[in-house]
Amino acid sequence: MQIFFIVSADPPADDKLQEIFNKAAGPGGQLMDVSEFKKNVSPKGTYSIDWDTCELLFRVYDKDLTSTINFEEFKPMYTDLQRIIKEYRHANKGYYDGIGISDLSYAFTRLLGFQSSYVRHLIERRYFRHSDKVNFSCFLNIFLKTQAAFTAYNERSENRLSATFAYTDFFRLIFKL
Repeated sequence: MQIFFIVSADPPADDKLQEIFNKAAGPGGQLMDVSEFKKNVSPKGTYSIDWDTCELLFRVYDKDLTSTINFEEFKPMYTDLQRIIKEYRHANKGYYDGIGISDLSYAFTRLLGFQSSYVRHLIERRYFRHSDKVNFSCFLNIFLKTQAAFTAYNERSENRLSATFAYTDFFRLIFKL
């Protein structure tokens, strides 16, 4: 049973989201694993998400580390995914064969609120070696990793007894992994 992923101007109301979640989660309807998400909720066609990116999406939004998401974890994931799809649509200007590095950089500036030519250079070296465009699944993958790295860098504690990394060194390390 495919539940169509709807991108709308406004996020769906909680009761509509709860309905989507309950249908996708299957019997019991309290927890959804990555295979249920991929099969029932994940956008299809142009905005399809590959298995590795679905797993990454779950790791980001699974706050209680159960390898499943509950409704409270699903709400921000669904809403953020809508926002990311809208930004991808805007960046690729209606073309369906992917977006280039300049459009990706512009989209990330709008989504994450930061711009770094150094991070752009690292992304370009890592993800644009074999092609001049990336599809939606790759775009989402890069976004999730960059957002997590940016958040981790900004939340690091100065009081820890550990090495202090410069911004450029931190991102170089993250994109080498």
